[in-house]
Amino acid sequence: MKKFAILILVMGSWFMVSAQKFGYFDLNSVLKTLPAVEKAKAQLEKEYRDVQNQLEEMQVEYNKKLQEYQNNMQLPDSDTSKWSPAVVQLKEQELQDLQQRIVSFQNTAQQTLQKRQTELFQPIQDQIKTKVDSIAKAKKLMAVWTDDNVYYINKNMVTDITPEVKKALGLK
Repeated sequence: MKKFAILILVMGSWFMVSAQKFGYFDLNSVLKTLPAVEKAKAQLEKEYRDVQNQLEEMQVEYNKKLQEYQNNMQLPDSDTSKWSPAVVQLKEQELQDLQQRIVSFQNTAQQTLQKRQTELFQPIQDQIKTKVDSIAKAKKLMAVWTDDNVYYINKNMVTDITPEVKKALGLK
């Protein structure tokens, strides 16, 4: 009798697990067709180009001043256009300051662009999550995964909700 009870318990547990439903959706497919993603990418690329342009301008200024400094340092001491030691010291300080500004700008720009990426893409992620949550609740799914964060999906044993996610987001 004990063996029969254990068998019933094991079979009941198996039926409970098999009755649970899991879902997945193809996040990349959704992202490729979502207009807000292209808009966010374009905005981020524009801001990146602006930063690159500013860095290039700063680098050109630095290179010009460095070349001017090097040219002057190669002049013979008898040349009247050679800078005095006080001017040399000032020019060296200018070069150091400019170099520090470039490094500081690079660091600040990198942090700003990372923050901006989060600002632009977080609403998109939130929108997708809201729609997936709604669909999962309606389909009584226990869990939903995306294709890109699971090593294996037996697509015959889970529910693909990609079409519903796209429809909920107003996509084709």
